[in-house]
Amino acid sequence: MSKKRDEGWKDATKKKPKKPRQPPLEELSDLEREERADEALEKARIHLAEAVALAPWGEAPNACVHSSYYAMYFTAVAALFRSGGIGKRKSVPESHEHVLQHFISLCERQASPLNASGKSLNRARDLRVECDYYRDSSGQMNSGVHGASKAEAAELAVEAVKFMKDWEGWYPS
Repeated sequence: MSKKRDEGWKDATKKKPKKPRQPPLEELSDLEREERADEALEKARIHLAEAVALAPWGEAPNACVHSSYYAMYFTAVAALFRSGGIGKRKSVPESHEHVLQHFISLCERQASPLNASGKSLNRARDLRVECDYYRDSSGQMNSGVHGASKAEAAELAVEAVKFMKDWEGWYPS
């Protein structure tokens, strides 16, 4: 074996330094979860105010849908924090899809009208995706699709107001 090849072999057999371990996940306290719920509700209020202002104007239906969805989404995030959070950390996932899944599960355990909120948020998300990314009903990109109509946007803004009123003061019993 050549000397160069022999040295390369020695390097390959050396142990790699161990990576430091990640610190263990710390569970969010009740106070931290409540603070995060309040922050999420503040974001929801801002988006709801935008949706309510845009709906009667009617000239920006996609923006109205976007704001309505985010008002509902952040209200759902707040509800998940108030319900005790998700997972070992007792937090809320960052993925919209996972938030929706956990929120639907939370809704199923509630009485009317809260138990229908998961479906409402899902419809709002589908319309927002259509508006933001011009996807057709099959999920394909389609430049001929231009999002929501003025009526759909106005209806979703009204639904977002109801959604937020239903959940804003909710605490698990």
